[in-house]
Amino acid sequence: MIHAQKKQIPSICDIYENSVSLWGMAKSFGLAGMRIGWLASHRKDILQKIVSFKDYLSICNNAAGEVLTYIALNHQEKFIEPNIQKIIYNKKLFLEFAKRHNQIIEFVEPIAGSTALVKLNIKCSSLEYCEKLVAQTGIMMVPGEMFDFGNSYFRIGFGRKNFAEALEVWDEFIK
Repeated sequence: MIHAQKKQIPSICDIYENSVSLWGMAKSFGLAGMRIGWLASHRKDILQKIVSFKDYLSICNNAAGEVLTYIALNHQEKFIEPNIQKIIYNKKLFLEFAKRHNQIIEFVEPIAGSTALVKLNIKCSSLEYCEKLVAQTGIMMVPGEMFDFGNSYFRIGFGRKNFAEALEVWDEFIK
């Protein structure tokens, strides 16, 4: 999901024959609860291994999720563009927030997607910071340690309607 129409990022499976591209209802459509997505690859052997593993975990998706996904796919314009606009707006809010708190965080604005990794410039680890933040405010972020990305980063999502409210609460926590 690209934020600016003039920019295009090719799918990795169109660039490198041994890769797998993933897309689903969560990020572009803002429908994470559907838990439905799909893969693309030129390597049929890789796809077959994935299908076999998926069959080991579950044979089929939930019927309601499939029906709702079908409806959403047939009405993409009602989901994707409003979701992108919400993400762009929230990203702008976070850019302003990061500028106000540049002694604590470093933020490089992403050109695509609904999440970003943000650098934490304080002495405690991102895991400690995220645990303290959720315990004291209810704001949940994923520490970089969960991604094997070190202990100075956390992942933040821009897909929430109440993002501005969360930033206000976080602002008070920082003060």
